[in-house]
Amino acid sequence: MCAFIFIAENLALVATVKDPLGSASSAGLVVYNTNHSSPAKLQVDYLPDLPCECSFALPTHDPGDSVWSMRFHCDPAPGWAPPTTLSAPFGIEPDKRLIVVDYELERASDEGEIATFSFFIPLSTLLANMSVVDLGCSVPWEQWGAKGTCVVGDHGHWSSW
Repeated sequence: MCAFIFIAENLALVATVKDPLGSASSAGLVVYNTNHSSPAKLQVDYLPDLPCECSFALPTHDPGDSVWSMRFHCDPAPGWAPPTTLSAPFGIEPDKRLIVVDYELERASDEGEIATFSFFIPLSTLLANMSVVDLGCSVPWEQWGAKGTCVVGDHGHWSSW
């Protein structure tokens, strides 16, 4: 599994089931600079070996639970702007975008029931934390996410809409 989005023209935010801080009961978000790697190295198999800009831990879950899937939702793309011919009265600034991460867990305690959580993350929260940490540093959830995001608890899992 490797969900990703671009948070800037050269920065990719990648979902990983391996916690950046080393915990077996958490997942994380890792930021890679695409300017520092050849296109061949940006394949999923090579990502663990690449240096990252930084990583963000997500909250821990019960040790018996397993991450079922992680998905990103975010519009528009970092460099997008409305065409000048449209004379749009407003638009979203690139660093004001909202990133939504859907995080699905298979609950060991509930006989394999799928629990779904949505993390609403202002891009400005990630960028602010990236500007104050050292290159390659992992940021614990309590430092970046507890006050800088909104988490919508288990709202169920649907296999179709």
